[in-house]
Amino acid sequence: MKKLIFLAAMLSLYCIQHTSAQNDRIVANPMDLSYRFQYGKPSYREAADPVCEYFNGKYYLFASRSGGYWSSPDLAKWTHIPSKTIGTIENYAPTILLLDNAMYYLASGEPVRIYKNTNPDKDTWELIDTQFRFPMAGNTDPAFFLDDDGRVYLYWGCSDKEPIVGIEVDPKNGFKTIGEAAVLIKHQSELYGAEEAVGNVVGHLVSEGMLERNERLTATPFGKRTSDLYIDPESAVILRDSLHKMNDDTPELAILHAVASTPDVIGLYPKKADREILEDLIDRYRGYMLTDVPDGHTEYEFFLSDLKTAYLMQRWIDETEEDVITDELGIGPGDIRARVDSVEWLLHAMNELSVIFRPECTARLRPLLTRIRYGIRDELRELVSFRGVGRVRARTLYNAGIKGRKDVADADDNILISKVGAALARSLKEQTGYPYSEKQDHNERERFESATSAEIGRQSNIFDF
Repeated sequence: MKKLIFLAAMLSLYCIQHTSAQNDRIVANPMDLSYRFQYGKPSYREAADPVCEYFNGKYYLFASRSGGYWSSPDLAKWTHIPSKTIGTIENYAPTILLLDNAMYYLASGEPVRIYKNTNPDKDTWELIDTQFRFPMAGNTDPAFFLDDDGRVYLYWGCSDKEPIVGIEVDPKNGFKTIGEAAVLIKHQSELYGAEEAVGNVVGHLVSEGMLERNERLTATPFGKRTSDLYIDPESAVILRDSLHKMNDDTPELAILHAVASTPDVIGLYPKKADREILEDLIDRYRGYMLTDVPDGHTEYEFFLSDLKTAYLMQRWIDETEEDVITDELGIGPGDIRARVDSVEWLLHAMNELSVIFRPECTARLRPLLTRIRYGIRDELRELVSFRGVGRVRARTLYNAGIKGRKDVADADDNILISKVGAALARSLKEQTGYPYSEKQDHNERERFESATSAEIGRQSNIFDF
C-alpha cells in the first residue's frame, strides 16, 4: 500500500512539474539515489517501503535500511542525510507524521521508539517519551494517518495470517493509544486457504531439507526417497532424527518407539491397567529413548500411546503367544496384525533412510525388520528365510536342533518330516540344494491321507506357521 501511495504521489508531482512553464525537465524512475545493495541470487537494491513527505518547502524520502534519508527541493536532485540520532534507522518500513510544524518518525519493530525533528535537514532527531505499544497482531509496517479533524491514527500489519489493525493515538501523550484496536482487513482463509496451506507445506519441506529453492523447487535425495516410500513427511523427519541419535547401545524398544511415534502408525489407547507397565518402561529406558519424554499432559498421553504400540511389538518379536498379548494389553488379534503391518513398513522406511543419513544403522535395522515381519527372536532369522516357514514352524525346527540351512541339509528325512510334513520337508531340502528321499515322501503321503485333521495339525489362526 505504501508503495502504491508513493508512486501515485510521485506521478502527480511529476505531472505538476512537467506542465510548469518554469521547468521542462522530465523526472522518471529509477531516481538517482545512493541505494544500498543486498547481495543474493539475484542481487537487488535495498530501500524498500518508501514514504515521501513535503515539509517546509522540501521533499523528504524515507526507506527501509538506508542509513538515513533523502531530501530534495524538486524531486530531481536528492541529497542523502545520514542519521545517527534515529536509533531505528536500520529498521524496516518507516512512517512519517507531520504535525504542529514537526516531523515524527516511527519504524517497525519493538521496543517502539518515536523520534521528532523540527529541522530534518539536520540529524537532530530526539527520542520522545513514547507511550505507544502495539496491542495486537505484530509490530510491522506501521503507518500514521492525520485526519481532517486533527485526530491521529496508527495502522500496522504485514502478514499472510495476521490482520491489518488500526487504533487512535494521542500525540500529546507520547502517542498513547485511545480506545481499542480495530481489525480493518482480516485474513480471508476461507477464500485463500489453499495458497496458505501450500505455502506452509513448501516452507516446511524446505526447512527440513526435502526441497531446495533454486531457480525452481527441486527435491533433495531425502525428499525423493520420502516420496518413493509413500510416508508422511513428518514420519520421515522423526525417523531421520532418530537415526542421528542411534548408537550401538540403543535398545530395540527405543527403535520401535521411534517408529511407533510417526503419524503413519496409529497408537494404542493407554488404559489405566497399562500405566504401571508403561511407566516402568519409561523409567527403565529413559536415557536410551530416541524421542524425549514430554512434559505436557496431552503430549504425554500420546507418548504413552506410542509406547504401548512399541511394547506390543516387543512382545511380538519375543514370540509371546497371541492370547497372552491380547489379554495383557486388552486388544484384539486384529490390533496386532494392523500394527505389525504398519511398523514393518515404517521400519523398512527407516532402513531405507539410513542409507542416506546413517548407513551403519542398517546392521541393526535389517535384522529387526525380519523379526517384526515374522514375530520371532533373533535366532530364528535364518530359518524363516525358507519359503513356507513362519514363526511356529521355525521354532519347532529350532527346538529340534535344526537351527539353520546347514542343519536342514544334514537333517534326517524322517525327523524333518515328523516336524513339518513331507511336502514342506521336500521343499526345504530342495531350497538347500540337497536330495530328498522319494520313498519317505510316499510313506508320508499315505500317512497324511489316512490321518485326521487334528493329527495333521491344520492351521487354526494367522500365526500358526
